[in-house]
Amino acid sequence: MAQDQRPTVKPRDGYHDDSHDDASTEASDSLMGHSDHHNQQESPWGNPRLSPRTTARWDFPRPSAAIVLGALCVILFIMVIDLRSHRQKYETAGDISGFIPSVAQEIRTFEPDFSFVPMNTSDFFGETVRRKWFDIVPVGLGYLTVPQPTRFKNLPHPVHGFGSTVFSTAVTHQLSCLYNILEVYSAMDTGKIVDASLADTMPHCFDYLRQSIMCCGDTALEGQHTILFPEDLIGSDGWDAKHVCRDYSAIKNFLEEHRADDRIWI
Repeated sequence: MAQDQRPTVKPRDGYHDDSHDDASTEASDSLMGHSDHHNQQESPWGNPRLSPRTTARWDFPRPSAAIVLGALCVILFIMVIDLRSHRQKYETAGDISGFIPSVAQEIRTFEPDFSFVPMNTSDFFGETVRRKWFDIVPVGLGYLTVPQPTRFKNLPHPVHGFGSTVFSTAVTHQLSCLYNILEVYSAMDTGKIVDASLADTMPHCFDYLRQSIMCCGDTALEGQHTILFPEDLIGSDGWDAKHVCRDYSAIKNFLEEHRADDRIWI
């Protein structure tokens, strides 16, 4: 059987498609991320720099979700602390000079106690009622000696008549005003005569207490009245309501420890 003779095509000697090879090589290098001497230029300092045709690519490690979440929590915590520090720069009904420290708060329920304000106004002038009032005010009635006053800011003008720097305290001033009002009222109701100078302080006390009440701005919710008033009367007597109060015992103790004198009065 005759052997199959197929013609063979022999490439030309010396023929080489340079353009095809160059294009293929350049495309291959580009796909593999390589660059030849055509893609680099010598910088004046001798280091190769990328040509305009080459785009630099930087790979940074991606932060984990836990790291990002942790950073956000830290930022939010700092923002909350900063906001609270601005809101709580001064304590409500507190001392802005810094001499009297912050006072703890407590929840107290208001309940009637007519031993301070007896129904029979003539009893107001008895020793029992008087002692009740003396027991709730500190010795010295809140007049305080402040040593080295230059250490404190926003101090008012000192009270005259003492041998040192002395200031009064608002809470004892308010109680004193209230007591004076009750004394004048009880005297008028029973026909007793009070000192004219005491009666002259009434306009001061009324307006001072008005501003004190508005300053503190107690917004505790109060319900239907419980005693004294007729049952069909719509309104509140304030008893049995819960209030956010400052620890008065702590205040009284501090005022006594720093008192300017030992007088017991109101």
